[in-house]
Amino acid sequence: MQDIARILLHAVPTPPEDFLSAETVKPLWLRCCSASLSRVEPQWYCRGRLSVAVPGSAFAARLRQELPDLTPRLRTQPGLQGLLEVVIRVIEGPRPRLHGTQPVPARRSSEAARCLAGLALEVVDPELRASLDRLATTLGAEAKGAKDVRKTP
Repeated sequence: MQDIARILLHAVPTPPEDFLSAETVKPLWLRCCSASLSRVEPQWYCRGRLSVAVPGSAFAARLRQELPDLTPRLRTQPGLQGLLEVVIRVIEGPRPRLHGTQPVPARRSSEAARCLAGLALEVVDPELRASLDRLATTLGAEAKGAKDVRKTP
């Protein structure tokens, strides 16, 4: 049994002594940060580095502004006395829509089709000209179809 314990001790990595998980760091974070930073999620602390995740670049900017005041307060917390750096990771999620708003539909207009057709006449490259002609034809057909749908009561 001792042999197995010795093998596991060397085979299974153990976290550093000063490692703190998110569950341990979060209450310390909430104790020190302002209400405007409550959505910042601490991930872990280890070897002087505190890793946090923020829900967007605006929160990252706000956190960077408040770090000079926040860092000394964090250093007073048990386990964070050796804090040297806060690593900020921005997690971009889907942008929330206002309640009741609909997504903006794609605009297909006959004006855009005419514009592309006119541009195609001026292009020298035959492949690009053909691509612009196809796009103008497609947009023209979609715009015509959209108008027909709108006319129907």
